[in-house]
Amino acid sequence: MNTYRGVREPLILLLSLYLLSLLLSFDFVDFVMKDSYRELLEGDVRRRYEEKIVDIGKDPYEIEKKDFTKDKKFWPHVNSVDLFDFLILRKSFYSSDQLRSYKALEAYRLFQDGWIKEILHMELNSCHLLKAKVNHSMRIREKPLEPWIIISSGGINSAHCTCMAGLGEACSHISAVLFAVEAWTKVRKEASVTDVPAYWMMPSSVQVLI
Repeated sequence: MNTYRGVREPLILLLSLYLLSLLLSFDFVDFVMKDSYRELLEGDVRRRYEEKIVDIGKDPYEIEKKDFTKDKKFWPHVNSVDLFDFLILRKSFYSSDQLRSYKALEAYRLFQDGWIKEILHMELNSCHLLKAKVNHSMRIREKPLEPWIIISSGGINSAHCTCMAGLGEACSHISAVLFAVEAWTKVRKEASVTDVPAYWMMPSSVQVLI
């Protein structure tokens, strides 16, 4: 009986995540996202979501777009060590296994090929909040996915996305945004005050973003 229960509960959680991801793909999410996203979450998923936003004290999906800025000069510094720590070494809340982001190549392609539609930024409680829109690479007519990431001086605190994988801890869309911020960190460090054009030495597909 205990073995059956041990298998059944993870399956129920995975099924709930899958059904929620389908629900979030419908157009009415535009209407409810700002006010009741958390209301769509249940059980451990909701508890974990609320734990992840404690650092900023607000739900990123409830913050109006006008309160964010698109100015990249405020973006936090993110390096390869931060990416490795969060995407590879960080342990999953649900399984206690290391995340070992298996879609790193796909995530980099999402960034490099220009699928990130926008990245917004704001500071809350000494933390950086990045909220993005990432288009589906295979289903471009669908509503963009909306990952967010919270970063502090100590590194990447937490992240979330409206895709199924992102409802947990990490996904290719979150990773793509992190790759974009890491790339910006690199060009910002390499550019001098008299070498401002170097800020724009990025692949043509991502020049609008970077």
